[in-house]
This record gives sequence, structure tokens and C-alpha cells, in this order.
Amino acid sequence: MEDELLPRLPQEIACECLIRVPFHAFPTVRAVCKNWMHHLESPCFHRLRRSAGLARPFVALVQSESIPPQQQPSLAPPVFRLSLFEPATGAWTSLPPTPGRSHGLPLSCRLAAVGRELVVVGGLDRRSWAFTDDVHVFDVVSRVWRRGAPMPGPRRSSFACAGSEERRMVFVAGGHDERKNALRSTLAYDVAADAWVRLPDMARERDECRGLFARGAFRVLGGFPTAAQAQFSRTAEAFDVAAWRWGDVEEGKLAEAGYQRTCVVSGDGRMCMCRQGEEKMEVLLEEGDGAWRPLAHLPDDVKASLQMVAWEGGLMLWGAGDNSRAQVAYIMDLKGGEGKGLMWRKVEMPKRFSGYAQTACCFEMLEAGVPHGILSGPHLFEGKVMPPPVIAPSSASKATKSSCSPPRLNPRPSPSRRVPLRAQMTSPLGASPEGALFQFESSKGIRVQHDSRATPAPDTETRVSQDTRAIRERVPDQVQALFL
Repeated sequence: MEDELLPRLPQEIACECLIRVPFHAFPTVRAVCKNWMHHLESPCFHRLRRSAGLARPFVALVQSESIPPQQQPSLAPPVFRLSLFEPATGAWTSLPPTPGRSHGLPLSCRLAAVGRELVVVGGLDRRSWAFTDDVHVFDVVSRVWRRGAPMPGPRRSSFACAGSEERRMVFVAGGHDERKNALRSTLAYDVAADAWVRLPDMARERDECRGLFARGAFRVLGGFPTAAQAQFSRTAEAFDVAAWRWGDVEEGKLAEAGYQRTCVVSGDGRMCMCRQGEEKMEVLLEEGDGAWRPLAHLPDDVKASLQMVAWEGGLMLWGAGDNSRAQVAYIMDLKGGEGKGLMWRKVEMPKRFSGYAQTACCFEMLEAGVPHGILSGPHLFEGKVMPPPVIAPSSASKATKSSCSPPRLNPRPSPSRRVPLRAQMTSPLGASPEGALFQFESSKGIRVQHDSRATPAPDTETRVSQDTRAIRERVPDQVQALFL
């Protein structure tokens, strides 16, 4: 049957096999047949992986290319690109460059994660130094770039930005226009519909502000107005998406005034931020009553905090080391509980991933089939560059929404915006390590026969047999003979 995922296996058992495919093998699995491609892109597939406890955090960052000083042109601005880091395995990956941008991503651009898509918004063109309203969207699963609808309104920089996986939207607020006037206006980008929505304005102008999304609200922190340049405030405003309105201005919300580039939301919804303590720099954690308390001191070799991201049970920090040109990174495991037991673990970055981290975000990707410890050890492993990207052109005639009413969201992007990567995939899952991004034992689990058929290999059947007890509750009794 054409709709069979795996021959002679019930669909539920075939799903149990496919959800254990490692994340790095997604492009190859999608290239096997249309049925597998549609299955991997379906929300049901990802919900099943999540319910099975197969999600892992990933960190995406826009960082400058690490070029030896002797090869660096004099007075040339840095070239920024998109990288990916997996805290669980220590694997670093260079993502494909943005099509049509041989000079790299814009300076001071913003990066937000919405589900499995990374959205790059705005910034400064490194050739003309003009503000840009460009939007680029990268699908982490299909490895496809597409150009999004340009950001409407006055071109802006230094704005707050955050993504919501639940709403599948990227929120933008504040910043300043090309005349250095601070802004109050707010926008939201519907990633699935590729359309912008205008939101009600904030109560105050906020230039160089910080954006976070937590507990159903888009929070804009700090910043300063046009009349008080560089005089940062400790206030905050929150846009309730369900109510579609801004709340009251929260005075004294932040622990200290300043540019809040290290202010993040922890896994339990509370904010964390870095500041200079009495003796050394420290990480603060927001309490339920709004008070801040020290969580941990920063490592001794971190002289200035540059970026920080958080996920369920962990923090990652980038900082400037003893040498002002050197960048260091640390991870703190919060799963053991708060207190004196919290320790920083230094991340040994490969040379090509040691460039300045301009901006970063964290997202949860539904990983499976990767045995713990394969990529762990005293040194991080440098991933190979992924295949060249394919860009799906965006229609120039798309109109942007201008009302301040809640948008009607499309469940998924238009098929015309997604270009299969099949033509670029030439090596099967069982290929040699030189042909794959990473080589895992579990990547031998599926053996490609031809375009529309695939057969479970013995080691896949062994892995599935470990889950027999769970499968028995959902499949007919006669199917049990396949695994006994």
C-alpha cells in the first residue's frame, strides 16, 4: 500500500520506528519518499516525539566568522552567520548561509525561534549601513531558507524581539528609527501565514530594549526614550496575547538599569539576568514576589557578560575573557536544584565557532535515537557543514495586515513556500561518517531500498522491541508476534 510507512507493519508501530530517527538524519529520511516527508513535517509526528520524552534543547546563535588576523581585511566589518549548538552532546554545526547574502547576516539583527523555524529579523546592512526590514526564515528540519514578508512601518534597529511557539508568532517592539527617534510601536509576524500584524502601541518609548515571551505574554524590558538617550530604565511592559492588550507599566521590575542582553526566561517562567555584584559578576533569579536574589557567581575568567540563553534545567552564558578579544562560554545545570551545588561547566568551542555571539536564542527540538555520550567528552566535536540551502521565493504581492485586532492564524505554511531538499540528499542513513553530519549507531536503523519502500533493519527491530510493553497497549494482539 502506498500509504504504508513501513511494509508489513501497522502504522502505529511504524511511527514508533520513525520517531527514533536522530535529528541529524531528518533531511535524508525526508528524501526517501513523499509519505515519509509529509509524516516528518506533520504536527502529530512531533507531538508523538514530545510525549515520548525525546525533546532536547538546541541553541541557535548569530556569530561572526572566526578569521585569522593575517587573513582579516583591514577595517572590514565582521561576517555573521548562523550556528547551532546542542548542549546534550556538545555538537556544533554551521547552518547553510542565507541565499542571496554572500556578505552574511545583517549586523545587530534579531533572532527568534518558533517551533522548528528560526526567524532572522532586521538589522544593519554591512555594505551600506542602512537599516533593513528583511526577514529570513530557516526550517531546521527541512534545511530550507525562505524569505519572509518584510517588516512594515519605519525601518528600525535596537528593538525588542521574541518568539512564541504556541502562537507561532515573532513579536517586535520599540527600538529607534533612522533618525534615532525611539519608538512605541509593536508588530507581530505570523510565521505560518507569512504576514505581519500591527499591535497596540506601548505606553512608553523604548530604545535598546529587551524582549521575552513567557506565560502567554510578550514582555518588553528596559530601554530609554528619545529625550533621555542612554538613560536606561528599570521598567517593563507586558502584552497579553489572549486579551490582546498591554498591561500597566511595571516600575522597578528589573534588578538594575542597563542594556538587558543577558535577561532570559528560565524553564519555570522566572527571569534570570546578570549584573555586577559587590565582589564579582553574578546571575540573579526573580522570585515569585518580584524580588531578585543571587543564584550563582559567574566564573572568574568572565569579565563581562555578552549573551545568555536558558532552557528547562539549564543556562548557557557567553562572556568576554581576560583578553578582550577572547570569548568564553559556560553551561550551568539547574536540574540538581538551586543552592551551593550549582556549578559552571566550561564549553570548549572549536576555533571556527569561537567568533563573537551577536545574538542567540534557545528552542526545543524533538530528538531521538542518539545514545548519550556519543558526542560527549573533554572536547566538543565540530560538525560538518550542512548541504547548500534551497530558497523558496516569496510573492512580492503579499499585503501586510494593518489592523490591531487578533489575527486568524493558518495551521501551517503554504506548500509553495517549502522546497524539498531531496535533490541534495545523496547518501543513505547508513553512509560513511564522511557523508553525514554526525554518525550515530542509531542512524543504521533504516535501510533505504528505493524511492517508495524502506525495510526495518535488525537493530531497529531490537530497539522497538524494547518498547513492546508500551506498544501492546495500542496495537492488536496478533501484532505482538512481530516482536516476540
